[in-house]
Amino acid sequence: QDTVSPFTNSSTWHAFAPLAYGGQVGFLKDGLSLRAMAVLGGAQFRGANTPVDGTAVPSKLNNFAIDGSYTLDLADQGSVMLGASYLHGSAYCQGYPVVHFNPCSDNVPAWDVYGRVKYGPVEIIGEFARTTKVWPGTQVPDPANPLSVFAANKVTSFTAGGRYHFGQAGKGTRLSLEYSKFIAGPEGSPWNRQDQTVAGIAQDFGLGAELFGEYIHTAGFSPLNFISGGNFPHGST
Repeated sequence: QDTVSPFTNSSTWHAFAPLAYGGQVGFLKDGLSLRAMAVLGGAQFRGANTPVDGTAVPSKLNNFAIDGSYTLDLADQGSVMLGASYLHGSAYCQGYPVVHFNPCSDNVPAWDVYGRVKYGPVEIIGEFARTTKVWPGTQVPDPANPLSVFAANKVTSFTAGGRYHFGQAGKGTRLSLEYSKFIAGPEGSPWNRQDQTVAGIAQDFGLGAELFGEYIHTAGFSPLNFISGGNFPHGST
């Protein structure tokens, strides 16, 4: 869930980056990185949720994440990195109406593939993440509600971005452009997607000093809370 932007996180980070308690072990050697983490179940701070005896209280190690990547150095010119991750219990397991920190009846796993190319002053990143099952809460159960025509949907997000660095390492100017998309529902649903485009410029003045600015454009809005409605009688959100 990296970004080339000076400050703003990508939509993929907002959709899938877990922040949770647990224990992690890892192995790092010659460009190979392997990590595994046992994660407390329940509704964690961000992006992680597995049911704990019918509750959302984090009190059992019944969630986990694994990640592996390999970085190949290109002489002195740069590097190529490819990786993949798996999260056993994502945030997208709640039923209708979706309310943050509510318990789930079952976990919904998610997987992710990502890569980064650095060559001279150029850096390019790409990432794709998706749940393995549909998000139950994106199906409105009331047939009288016009929003019930939309089927439950898997959650998808992807990021593509690039950055160019003028000057020496640690100093100079960086120009960046990044596009990321969060897809929570089928085409035509009010919660279908949220797109984000960020153009950035950053100026390094040496160790610990940077001045940056960004232009951010978003389209669509997919909030976690009441994403498919349920907070107003007429079904809107």
